[in-house]
Order: sequence, then C-alpha cells, then structure tokens
Amino acid sequence: MQKWKPLIASLIVIALALGVMALWKCSGDTPASNGGSTDNSPADDDGTSTGDDGFTWVTTKLDDLPALDPLGLWPRDGQRIASPEFNVMWETSDHSDCRLLVSTDRLDWYVMGHTSGKRHFLPVNFGDFESKLYFAVEFDFQDKRYRSKAREVTFGNGARFNQLEHRFTIRGIDTQTFDVAMTGRDPADMPPNAFVTGWFPLELGVGTLPGESGTLLFVLSTPEIVRGSTFGWLEVYDAAANTYDRVLIHLGH
Repeated sequence: MQKWKPLIASLIVIALALGVMALWKCSGDTPASNGGSTDNSPADDDGTSTGDDGFTWVTTKLDDLPALDPLGLWPRDGQRIASPEFNVMWETSDHSDCRLLVSTDRLDWYVMGHTSGKRHFLPVNFGDFESKLYFAVEFDFQDKRYRSKAREVTFGNGARFNQLEHRFTIRGIDTQTFDVAMTGRDPADMPPNAFVTGWFPLELGVGTLPGESGTLLFVLSTPEIVRGSTFGWLEVYDAAANTYDRVLIHLGH
C-alpha cells in the first residue's frame, strides 16, 4: 500500500485542479435560460431590443466604467413598483448592445440579459430576489462604454397591470379602444392624470378612459397613422399607495 500512496496523492491533486478550472469556467458572464423565450421585439423600424432566452444565476465581475444614465431609464431611483414583475426600460441615441445587471446588496451582480437596438426593455421579477433590489444598465454612447448609476427599487402594493405587455390588432380607421386589465385599484376611482404614455409617435393620438369591471380602456384616435406596427408604454401612478407600474402596448395590423 505504501508504494501506491504517491500515485493516489497525485491523482487527488489533479482532480482538485480540474474542479477549480470547471468552477472558474462556470462563473463567467453568461445569460441564463429559465426555459422560456423572452423575444420582446415587435416588427417595426424603431430598433427595438431583443432579450436573451432567460438568465443564469451567476455573478459577474464588473469592469470599471464611467457613470452615465441612458435616456429615459425606468424605474427611477427610489420608486415603489406595484407589480411583482416589471420591465426595466431605457433608450440609446444610437444602436447599442446593452446588458442589464441586478443586485440585492450592490456587491454581487447578476446578468439579467442583453439587448440590442435603440429602445430596450428586459423583465425583472421581485420574486427572484427580495422586495428591494438594485439595477444598472451598461450601454454604448459615442464609441464609449458606460454604466448607469445603481438604482434602488422596492415592491409595494398598489394599482398595477395584469401583464407585462399587450398586442392589439388595429382594424379600420375609426377611433378604437382596447381593454387593459388592472388589479389593486379600480381605474374608475383614479384621476385621469394617473395615466401617462410614452415611446409612441408624437402624432399618434392615444389616451385612456375608465372601462368596466376594473378595466382600463386604451384609446387610439388616429389608427390611420400606424403603418405596419408601432409600440409604446402606458404608466399608472397610484398616489394612495405611492406606487408605479408600466405595461408595453404593441399596435399592429
């Protein structure tokens, strides 16, 4: 047995070295799969982002980058979000490859996905983390790489949309309305200025009206302007709960 001890010791050292190499390889910047598709790009010409198919629960080492927030980064720092799952949204002045990072302690950062385009959105779920989390976005601007300042958001019960996005089909040229389901509060009890829109073309006439049975009516008054497809977001602010929520709305023929 004594003559085999050096060989056994050598084999143990080799096995440990291979294990360390495997762990190092798995700790890279890899977007993860959760078994579902998150292709969120509509068929339009806005250069909309397309997310990865899920994300991997791995931490990533952050390179030193100058701090700069992209255009329209949402949610804003310190906001309370009423939906357990929400889309982080932002814009870039030119086509940019971006990535979304999320953390619970601002020490360990998780790569939530990548996007490419001018308008970007990727989902985050409080259920995967805690009721408070931090996020940051990396993007390109004028041939340089930047990272937004870390923003803190928390979960709060309030008026929220039932899903992350809607896809509505436009029929005809008359004013049209589409039902948007909500929970947490009856839209009829909320003031008109509780709802705002963004990303839609400026000439596109959109708005909201209270619907029936706790629904909100999304109103399109100029359907003839839409050529092919377009999209934007609808936001609700619940003053009673001090919470926000957004839903993406895609319009097409």
